[in-house]
Amino acid sequence: MTESGAVTGGPSSRERPVHPVLAAVVIVVYFALTTAWLPSAVLRTSTLSSADRWVTDLVGTSVWGVFLVVGLVALRRAQRRGLI
Repeated sequence: MTESGAVTGGPSSRERPVHPVLAAVVIVVYFALTTAWLPSAVLRTSTLSSADRWVTDLVGTSVWGVFLVVGLVALRRAQRRGLI
């Protein structure tokens, strides 16, 4: 920390290999596609549309959960590497 209380030690904006706006767009698009569109698309397939309700709920929740966890882990790893 500096005297003003600001936390230092992270990469400066000049050292970051990815532009912050580009990183934000990629993050938003990833989460929008994988937690909203993809589970919906999977549930509309002919195989799952005729399945029991509990099966479609289980599959939809599983797809959503897996991609949410993958995204959160990727965000944490990118943060530790100083990419975001």
